[in-house]
Amino acid sequence: MKSFIISILVCIFMVASGLQAFGEEWTPEQKEIIETVTAIWEAFKDGDIEAIMAKKHDDSVYWSGLEPFPNNKENIRYSYQEWIKYEKPKSYNLEFYQITVSNNVANAFFSYKYEGKGGTSFKGRSLVTLVKKDNEWLDFGGLSCSCIQKPPCPY
Repeated sequence: MKSFIISILVCIFMVASGLQAFGEEWTPEQKEIIETVTAIWEAFKDGDIEAIMAKKHDDSVYWSGLEPFPNNKENIRYSYQEWIKYEKPKSYNLEFYQITVSNNVANAFFSYKYEGKGGTSFKGRSLVTLVKKDNEWLDFGGLSCSCIQKPPCPY
């Protein structure tokens, strides 16, 4: 019985100590990451491709679940321009689960849901890697996929 109680207490401690990792209390650096990712989504909502691209690093690569292969920055711009034409978000919600920061590199894991101008609703999950350049966080690369449909694979 004593080992059972100790096991329960250890589990409670592990859960309680892990809350920060799931966004209960973000550090100032993690909040900067959230602000950067949110600014990109606001620019999507506004249809502002230039604002989106200004938050992308020159060597940025992104792999959408709708694409069989990753895209470079030039192709990302084209993809976003086409996407906004038919499915510009009217509203969105982001939920951050984990943000890790090491020096000038960060990974943000989050889910998203948006309502598009065409009346559709879409849910997905994303991993975004950001780098800090000239005191600003820039999107360096990412992977995103639908929570509803499986993405196509290149093989």
